[in-house]
Amino acid sequence: MFNFEGPEYLARIEFPEGDPIYSEREIRHLMDVKSVVKAAVVIYAIALLGAISFLFLLFRRRESRAVGWRAIRDGGLLTLALLSAVGLLALTAWDVFFEGFHSVLFPPGSWQFRYTDTLIRLFPERFWMDAAMGIVIATGTGAFAVALIGWVGGLNLEQNWYNRP
Repeated sequence: MFNFEGPEYLARIEFPEGDPIYSEREIRHLMDVKSVVKAAVVIYAIALLGAISFLFLLFRRRESRAVGWRAIRDGGLLTLALLSAVGLLALTAWDVFFEGFHSVLFPPGSWQFRYTDTLIRLFPERFWMDAAMGIVIATGTGAFAVALIGWVGGLNLEQNWYNRP
């Protein structure tokens, strides 16, 4: 996912007998996945840089520090709320979640494979269910920590611990 290799890299991977591990269709999908992951990393980096810049501006002035702490707290809480909805959908209606996710990010039909295809044998549906729940739990834990930091920071500000010039 994070190398600079093109599809020929995947095409060169072979079984011991010399047959290619991935079909051309699987390789196309993996390249689509690579593009989506790269775009997500760029979007995440831009959003993180924007949030840090925004918070820096808020925390520079004593008058706006309370807004900064609230933004941190509320950002964590909003993330928890959205994540809870996504996690609940994945937990209760996996097929709807999985198909919806793929229909938004990939061309129609490009992500559906036979059970005998290598991608499905390497990454069966149960793998993706567990991965989705792991991502929800890890992100939720981080969001809770961010909300807690914002809440504690706001309390400390009210007690005038950090409200110094």
